[in-house]
Amino acid sequence: MPDSLARDDRWTPPLSAGRVKPADVGENDVLPMLLGMARCIERSDEDGAFVAFVDLLDRIQSCGMDLRMKTQCFAQALLKNIDWKTGHGTLHGALFESHADRFPPMELAAGVAGTILEGLLERREDAVLVDVGIGNGGRVAGLLRSLAGRGTLPRSLTVVGIDPAEGALAEAEATLSSLASGLGLPFRFRAVPSRVESLTAAQWDGLRPIGSRIFVNAVFSLHHVGGNGTRDAVLRNLKSLKPEALVIAEPSADFESEDLLLRLAHAWRYYGACFSILDRMDISQEERTMARMFFGPEIVDVLGMPADLRGERFDTVPRWLSRLRDAGFRPHADLCRTAARPAEGILETTLGADHVGFGFEGQVMSAAICVR
Repeated sequence: MPDSLARDDRWTPPLSAGRVKPADVGENDVLPMLLGMARCIERSDEDGAFVAFVDLLDRIQSCGMDLRMKTQCFAQALLKNIDWKTGHGTLHGALFESHADRFPPMELAAGVAGTILEGLLERREDAVLVDVGIGNGGRVAGLLRSLAGRGTLPRSLTVVGIDPAEGALAEAEATLSSLASGLGLPFRFRAVPSRVESLTAAQWDGLRPIGSRIFVNAVFSLHHVGGNGTRDAVLRNLKSLKPEALVIAEPSADFESEDLLLRLAHAWRYYGACFSILDRMDISQEERTMARMFFGPEIVDVLGMPADLRGERFDTVPRWLSRLRDAGFRPHADLCRTAARPAEGILETTLGADHVGFGFEGQVMSAAICVR
């Protein structure tokens, strides 16, 4: 292929030129598609590169194994540019946002956590919500809309957003402030630009007087806190806020172990179950491909990263419950009266004194936990 093609501004990614039938894709067709991805990356079009990547994987499904592996290696290498330019884990974070609302173990655990939190916050006076890993505030916005729809908004609300991404915090503040104003809800937002495990003693002390009715929410965020001692210290610090409730949602697997063989065995079972769940879901091939993209970086993190750099440090539900008990938390009486909707079709639901679990073929995949 002439070098001029790679720099031809008139040349567009293959998505805009119509689909290529999988059977028609050969060695000479792949480079133009990779160049389309590269051009998106060069102009900082993260969404375009992502869509082109998904489309490329879809098109090579019927190709020979050698060409598929070669193409995937080059395409995944190109995508590393996105995380490098826009912040480590950006692509994975974007995939999480689109994936969590549809993949049953995540959807159900997060949904039950939200239902629990709604019941706790409704019509409260001077409620304070401490959200660990708030991101851009999308989940809290959904919570407020749901409460407003039922006419059960708290009388006033302060949201403390803890997140290392300052841009996301700014977006969360703008989104939630605007929404609260439209709903007539007295509202304050306090941004804490930090990882929760990096908060200093002075910062924790500064959070304690913020209100007497504190509720803590942590949806799929605490497993990123690394190291047993660090994780337990965070739970003790959260307990020191004397919250009326701590609501968390987490996957269930033992990725915290330093034993590679144990992590491999747990990863094989957990992600094997994830792939089986995907195969049973009524979704398009493109959505299935996107979901597998989400799991890929996680598996690399679990099995291929040094201990101090791993981010996907899942714990089992029994170990989470043990950690919470050791930190001084006890089951919350309101859990049993929440609408823990049974899983439909794919997952089984179990209700404990302090958690709602979701399983697949006898294996616990995720849980929503409520303690005080």
